[in-house]
Amino acid sequence: MKGWGKAILALVLFVAIKFIVIVLFRVGYEAIFGSEPDVVLSNGILLGYTTLISSIIILIALYFWRPIRGIPDRIRSLPLLFCIGLIFLGFLGIVLNSFVLSALVDSQADLLQKSKFILDSGFIGIFGVVILVPIVEELIFRRVMIEAISEQTKPIIAVLISSLVFGSLHGEPVQILGATLLGLVFGWLYYQSGSIVPSTLLHIFNNGYFVLALYLSQEKGENIDFIEDQLFSLNHPWGIYIALFLLLVFVLLAKKLSLRSRHLKQKNEELI
Repeated sequence: MKGWGKAILALVLFVAIKFIVIVLFRVGYEAIFGSEPDVVLSNGILLGYTTLISSIIILIALYFWRPIRGIPDRIRSLPLLFCIGLIFLGFLGIVLNSFVLSALVDSQADLLQKSKFILDSGFIGIFGVVILVPIVEELIFRRVMIEAISEQTKPIIAVLISSLVFGSLHGEPVQILGATLLGLVFGWLYYQSGSIVPSTLLHIFNNGYFVLALYLSQEKGENIDFIEDQLFSLNHPWGIYIALFLLLVFVLLAKKLSLRSRHLKQKNEELI
């Protein structure tokens, strides 16, 4: 199977398993209790169990299928300082993404309000959203899609396509924008490193921060005020200056890491 076929099949696998698990959960609940799981949907239990089950099934499917056989993850061959630099760059990308989304304060507040059911899903739901989802999504959208599409086009095009697909699968407009931008950052990290470890760690951090934001906004009771009070927001008095400074640091560090990555790849080619 060629690159595009593997990428499309991986995407279909991801979407289909999630959809089937949700449908079976609803049907099973109705068969057992004789009613639709309205209460389950409202308190987040549906999210918790379906996220856990679908993520495990996807991981098992990828383990046995292995669509990119023979392409090892390069994390063990990367210098520690290079990895730290990549993670720091990714963190700056997450912060800059926060600045961009802060221009959509009302949309962010609405998203927080609609997403509070995640807190009701308990440990299973939060564990799934913060830990399992990042692992699965990095495997599908970075590891498999970028490698597969790169077989038939330039890697940078593969990064762009994977980020657009990744973003489009998020429901709310603010989520689509944020996920697409983060997809570009995470995809670039994968392209430079050949490993999903840096992007996965950052993805876990990002989702964990989102859940923390949900909790704090619930405690404070004012979503918009919570967003405006954030340091990494254009609504902050120093926001624009901090954003411009971090953008400069991001560009300079990305350039340095790109040169370092090129040197490492040339070194590996010479050894081979």
